[in-house]
Parts: sequence; structure tokens; C-alpha cells
Amino acid sequence: MPKPLSNPTMRVLQVMEYLATRPSGTYGLSELSRSIGMSKSTCLSILNTLVDAGYVIQHPVQRYYSLGPAAIAVGQAALTRFPDVTDVFPVLKKLARETNMTATCEALAGDQLVVVASAGRGDPLSGIGRTGVRLPFSPPYGAPFGATAELEAFRDYLDRADPPLSDDEVKRLVRSFEIGRQRGFFVGLDLPADHPLHEKLAEAWTARSPDRKLQSIVAARRMAGYLLDDIDLAAIYAVSSIQAPVVSRGGTVEIALALLAFGWKATGAQLIATAHKLVAAAEAVAEGRPHRR
Repeated sequence: MPKPLSNPTMRVLQVMEYLATRPSGTYGLSELSRSIGMSKSTCLSILNTLVDAGYVIQHPVQRYYSLGPAAIAVGQAALTRFPDVTDVFPVLKKLARETNMTATCEALAGDQLVVVASAGRGDPLSGIGRTGVRLPFSPPYGAPFGATAELEAFRDYLDRADPPLSDDEVKRLVRSFEIGRQRGFFVGLDLPADHPLHEKLAEAWTARSPDRKLQSIVAARRMAGYLLDDIDLAAIYAVSSIQAPVVSRGGTVEIALALLAFGWKATGAQLIATAHKLVAAAEAVAEGRPHRR
């Protein structure tokens, strides 16, 4: 199990994350320290180190800070581990604008789900949709990947559940996956505001290094009716997310698109209409990507 990040390390990451999520901007020391919630002296010390290393540059006259060239090399190196999603960004922006939700693209990295691209409105859960967020690839999460996996990979997915799934849970999950695979999208329901897991989940995302907390939350979350199977057109649902796999012409799934709804209250008819926009976006991405077996 990974160890929690040290405070000094976390502060460096806060500075880099702030600049990385605003790559076209320039910021003064006061603005940076205030926005991040860090003392000026600490922020300045970190910035000086990052400037020396080339990860941040400082304007020689105005003294503003922005991302430096060394950050480009890190980004390019990271991209080699994941599918190229350059073509996905405009699709996500359009989808986010049409739905007024956060639109994300997710990929698998071993036994983790990673957000590799994101667009849209602010995130009330302090970063669940931001690029780089990781989530354990274990039931019930990662439905677009789990539902389309080969038999051996699917068994590995089930085996990562902690605690292990009961026979009834496996049957329910298989049914949910089959329904989602047939209709082309998967729906995750939000927890009620008074549910004990609701506050814990928000705390985990706010922690910025949520993996350890999320392990236990994921285990409990799967017992709370996360995936929606049958949709009643007139019923009202509190929707957490809608996901759709990007299926290549070779039948493989490297990435998936998602809309993060954050407790959106919608009728079944509204939910389906929005899901169809997501599916259309996923199909458009798949159509434009190279054929892979």
C-alpha cells in the first residue's frame, strides 16, 4: 500500500498542479501563494527551486511565473505510457459545453484508472475530474473496461475486489455490465447526501492523494447500488456519472469517455438523452482513431 506524501512534497505538487491546470497564464508570487493557500516564503522557496530546474520560468522584468520547458519533457514522457488523446480534447470541450458537465477521458494504467484529459465546469469535489486523478480499477468502477475485457482480464478485475465479491455480487455486476454493454453506456448513481459514505468520498478527493482512502470506500460503495441497470423514463435519478467506451474498429477499448454529473437530478428520459450525446461523442472519437487490433 502506498505511503502518504510528505508535506514538502505535497506543497511542490500544489504549485506545479496550479500552473499545469492554467498553462497559458502568468502569476505573481502573491497571487500564487494566496490561491494555493501557502505562505509567501514557502511558495517563493519552491518557485526558486523549480525555476532553477527549468520546470517554471520567471519573467525577468515583471517577475511573473509560468510553466517552464522542463515540464514539457515530463508531459511528453508521460504521454508515451498512455493512448494519444490529442483528438479527444475538442470532443470533450464540445460535450462539456452541450451538457454543462465535466467531460473526461479515462485510460487504464495497470490496475488503475487514470483521467488523461478533462474539460468543463468546476468540480465541487475538489478535483475528481482533473487530469491525472487515479482510481483503483476494481468493482464497481471502470465499467467500460471491465465489461469489454477478455475473460481472463475480467477475472483479474473481479479478483481485485477487496473484500472479495460474493456470488450474488458477481451476478449483479455481470448483469449490470451486460445491460450497459448492450445499450452503449453505464450510469453510476450518486450517494444520498445523508449517506455515511458521501462525506468520506468528498474527503478522499480533497486529500489530493486519495488512493489509500479510496480502497476502502470503493469496497463499501459497491454495496450501495452504484450502477443503474433498468431506466424508468419517468423516474428521477441522482446521477454521479455516465460512461461510454470508445470501441475501436478492431473491437478493443483503450479509452472511455465520461460525464461527471455530481448529483444531477434527472428523469430517466433526460438521462438517456444525455447519455446518447456521450455515446455519439465516443463513436466520433472511435471513428477518427487509427485501426488497431
